[in-house]
Amino acid sequence: MRQNWAMASWRELGSHNFVLSTSGELLDTGLVVGNERALVIDTGCGPRQGAEILSAVREITALPLVVVNNHAHYDHFFGNAVFADAGALEFWAHENAANTMAQSGEAQRKCVNASSEPEMAANEGVAARLVLPNALVKDQPVLVDLGGSAATLFSLGRGHTDGDLLVGTSSTVFSGDLVEQGS
Repeated sequence: MRQNWAMASWRELGSHNFVLSTSGELLDTGLVVGNERALVIDTGCGPRQGAEILSAVREITALPLVVVNNHAHYDHFFGNAVFADAGALEFWAHENAANTMAQSGEAQRKCVNASSEPEMAANEGVAARLVLPNALVKDQPVLVDLGGSAATLFSLGRGHTDGDLLVGTSSTVFSGDLVEQGS
């Protein structure tokens, strides 16, 4: 049985900058579309939500994807395997977040809602594997060229976690859980 996450439609925040909100895990996924690649910010809490997010991304663009994980909490990176299986090769995170994911990613499975993401909670199936970041932001901002536009990945230091990564474009800043609706 497939979970259908309640997703709002994409909202365009600026030129080729979008946000998709999901209920349940209250995740905002960002999307920045260039001429050659698109950047997805946060992939969800497991393969089911990740697949829903990927499907929504494909409604906007068929371009190759680059993934950014805003920080090391499971609801931001447990959907990475779905994106890897769809061809994404670059997975960005702050160095501290990547270290935390590597050290505590498996332990975070206990946080997953087993009724909505049973495969992830039980570590069953190839899409439930942890795909960790392979591109790291350290002390200096990193510019990711998307072809015709770019996104700057940067950290402001400790906030929600010690590895928060922000994504800035010419019109938008994606802040992840540093700023949450209703808080």
